[in-house]
Amino acid sequence: MNKMNHQNISVSKTNVIASSGLFKIELIEELGTDDYKPLITISHSLAEKYGEKYILNETTIDKYFNRSGSLPIIARFQKNIIGYIIGMPLELLSQEPWARMDENYGKFNTIYTYAFVIQNDYKKNGYAKILKKVYLNWAKKRDGILYNNK
Repeated sequence: MNKMNHQNISVSKTNVIASSGLFKIELIEELGTDDYKPLITISHSLAEKYGEKYILNETTIDKYFNRSGSLPIIARFQKNIIGYIIGMPLELLSQEPWARMDENYGKFNTIYTYAFVIQNDYKKNGYAKILKKVYLNWAKKRDGILYNNK
């Protein structure tokens, strides 16, 4: 299992991978503690549909956003986080029986999208579509990654 090699920082370290006016999409290098609360709040909308286990907490934030090899992307509007996608190589999910059963497990060529959510107030205005498109285009550019848009 990969160890999380990070120090608690308050301000996130990110790279903007797409931007249009007040809307930005950023790849997380290291998530700062200032961004934990908005991510936890947004995750509640996932729980409405999929159950309580999808509500983020400090432990799951570290597991998915600050884990070596994880591919977290956030969407910001006017500097506020309004959504996120968490991708990760299938092999990082080695503790999940279904992941080990996948035909691509062990080939290091597949990114699994763990979570994709936009804050309820920002739905139906195109931000989710843009976030997904940027994420998929970003994933396509990774060497050795299979792309399948189902």
